[in-house]
Amino acid sequence: MAIVMGLDQHRAQITAEWVDTVTGEVSRGRIVPADRAGVRKFLARFGGRELEVALEATTGWRFVVEELRRVGAEVHLAEAAQTSALRGTKQHAKNDRADARHLRELLMAGRLPECWIAPGHLLDLRARVRLRHTLVDERVWRFVLSVMPVVHVPSGSGSKPGTGAPLGGRPGRSTVVLSKEGAMSSTHLLLDAADGRRSPATTPGFHAGRAPLQQRPALPR
Repeated sequence: MAIVMGLDQHRAQITAEWVDTVTGEVSRGRIVPADRAGVRKFLARFGGRELEVALEATTGWRFVVEELRRVGAEVHLAEAAQTSALRGTKQHAKNDRADARHLRELLMAGRLPECWIAPGHLLDLRARVRLRHTLVDERVWRFVLSVMPVVHVPSGSGSKPGTGAPLGGRPGRSTVVLSKEGAMSSTHLLLDAADGRRSPATTPGFHAGRAPLQQRPALPR
């Protein structure tokens, strides 16, 4: 091996440290912006040289691995938690350069805890599944927000309308405060509305100004 490198990847930048195993020279660099074009431009300097690289399996690793393999590099994907644990119990100042150095040193010592890099067709399938999950989740929340009851706060509760916990624990979502009139199970309420057994407009606790579910435009599929 001629060049051994550690990459510490973040959304805004990628920090690199590498050593020339022939001369022993250690160098550092930074890739900004941390996108495919930036990585490709950075790797151009190593054209024709043997390259072995370690990086952690954090968000956005795939395009970096693809660009490294494009130039013929041998890529090692490190398991993030185990890699961090190998720092030991002694406290060290944590920064991007130290992280890149840590990866390089583990790789050179043969102690890097590696992850399996799935082939491209499996990575594409994973991406499609994640996208579908995101779209379904968004559609479900739109449905929930369209049929959940808006009810008054019981007297003496010490709460004010709109100050309850976010629906489903998600920040920025509409809030729902239950009263005695709206004590029906939310799960049953949604199931009934979904299969047409109960019109949301006739459900106790629903705001009188809300239109029945049947009159609402269908959600996009």
